Amino acid sequence: MHVFPGGVVEDGADGDLSAWADILPPHMLVLPQLSDRIAALRETFEECGIHYESLRNPREQHCAPLSEAERDSWRRRIRADARQFLEFVRTTARTPPCVDAVLPWAHWITPAHEPRRFDTRFFIAVMPCAGATAVPSTGGAPFFSARASALGPDAPDAHVEIDSVLWATPADVLRRAARSSVTANSGRDIALMPPQYVILRELLNLSLNDVRVRIAADPGAIRPTASRPCQPVPLLCPEDGSVLLFPGDYQYPDSLLNTSDTPTSPSSRNDKQKNRIKLSKDPVDGLFNYEIVVSAGNDAMGAVAPEKHSSRL
Repeated sequence: MHVFPGGVVEDGADGDLSAWADILPPHMLVLPQLSDRIAALRETFEECGIHYESLRNPREQHCAPLSEAERDSWRRRIRADARQFLEFVRTTARTPPCVDAVLPWAHWITPAHEPRRFDTRFFIAVMPCAGATAVPSTGGAPFFSARASALGPDAPDAHVEIDSVLWATPADVLRRAARSSVTANSGRDIALMPPQYVILRELLNLSLNDVRVRIAADPGAIRPTASRPCQPVPLLCPEDGSVLLFPGDYQYPDSLLNTSDTPTSPSSRNDKQKNRIKLSKDPVDGLFNYEIVVSAGNDAMGAVAPEKHSSRL
């Protein structure tokens, strides 16, 4: 199963905003979802070896990379104690972590019937290539860049919480996870959960420049789909079989639109607008195939190009 880098918000580390007040400049301290942003940066460094830090001087280039030994030593320390991320920033960074370089993108909650549930926020950021020019933002916000000692298909010392690290474009991941990659003798080499699938579909319609512009224009901006939780609702219906319903679908429970946790009754709407994922289990590898089904102009997930109202995986 392939997922994005991530983990839980550690109150004593990411949520200790009094400690971060000594490190982050004032304009960063007022950003929405600050603890979540810090956790996202910490987990990305811990799991992938990538550390985003601010560059206040527009003439300043990327910080010199850490050695592999230094980087992996800090990653081990942070994995054992998340509070070490604060110490890492204080000790090694010339400037604060770039919490304004990550864009809140989505907010998913596991369906109510699952025994183990997660309340997860997703962020996106631009990963500059080595030697690339730092990207400026307006309003006096700092420049940002990223620092890493190795960018590749795997990061040393990564095999504690994860098996491997994969760098790939959204299109490549979706291709490798598609049902078309299944043969009579073997299954696909990438398996995705619905949140990862939907977000990758969204990113297909987004260029790197789009992300840069959005972040530079307003680092505190939150995408609408990141400000309201998305809780899929499973349903077995005669029309489409097994589906996951999303807000905007005519059968999505009204109670969840009011942030209630337990669905009570189907929506009374009768416009028959659809915003759902059809599920079917593949007979070869046993993984689910996904098909996004939306009505014209009702793609609340933003995962399907306007001219296509059905997208298969």
